[in-house]
Amino acid sequence: MVQRSYKDGEYIIRQDDEKCDNFFIVLDGEAIAHKRRPDGGERRVMFYQRGDYFGEIALMKNSPRAASVIAQGDCKVVSIDRMAFTRLLG
Repeated sequence: MVQRSYKDGEYIIRQDDEKCDNFFIVLDGEAIAHKRRPDGGERRVMFYQRGDYFGEIALMKNSPRAASVIAQGDCKVVSIDRMAFTRLLG
């Protein structure tokens, strides 16, 4: 596990990124998930705060990221790599 810090507006993960090697748990702060719409705009799909997690879908399905997650204010997360995630959750 690795603790990481992100500043306001910084991307934690990006939609369609094929490098999906980490699962994240919010330690402090907030983040928002956005998905691109067909018209090129974005829509907010999820709000994360302390204790919430994301990134599990891409790890479990071995697929690109389904949404972008952006820090809203300063945000600290713990990142768990694929090997540790698999060991913990099978």
